[in-house]
Amino acid sequence: MILAFIFNLNNVYDFFDKFSKRELTFLKNLINEDIVTDQTKNIVEESINSRIFKYVTKINAEKYLREKIIELHELANGRLTYTNFRNARLFLIIDDNGNLEIRKITKGDKIEKFVHQAASFLFWSIFFGCLIIFVFIPNDDIKNKLGILLDTILLFCLAIYSLQQTFPLTSAEKIKKEIDKIRTIK
Repeated sequence: MILAFIFNLNNVYDFFDKFSKRELTFLKNLINEDIVTDQTKNIVEESINSRIFKYVTKINAEKYLREKIIELHELANGRLTYTNFRNARLFLIIDDNGNLEIRKITKGDKIEKFVHQAASFLFWSIFFGCLIIFVFIPNDDIKNKLGILLDTILLFCLAIYSLQQTFPLTSAEKIKKEIDKIRTIK
């Protein structure tokens, strides 16, 4: 059943994609109606812009934050991607002056990153050990082979997951460096 879902994942994605495009089309048509007030048109246009931004970048942000993200992305000249902003979303703030900033990175954040890196290294080490055992040590018992294979797959997934948990802080640090670099140039 899981394999059927995975192979039909493209169809599921297409369904939701058509649904969201239909909703955008409805909102665009709503703007063109004569009975809609200017205030309502502004709200609908903001909703359209928000949905398009989320569709393109996969970042859900209000207007001001969206504008600041786009501005910093353009100033970075390709050194920052929208994936960096999406990963660092928990660290993004607007300061009192209206500038996009990275919130203070705490010791807890750094410890969390270190723990995930250590866990990822541990899982990768055990994964490669199990892979070597699976490939090079002959074993005629199918249960043992299957058990080692399933352990290897589980360790691979855990290693990827632990590594992925370090991305938000890494992206936040990258954005912080870019913000500092742009400020020194100005």
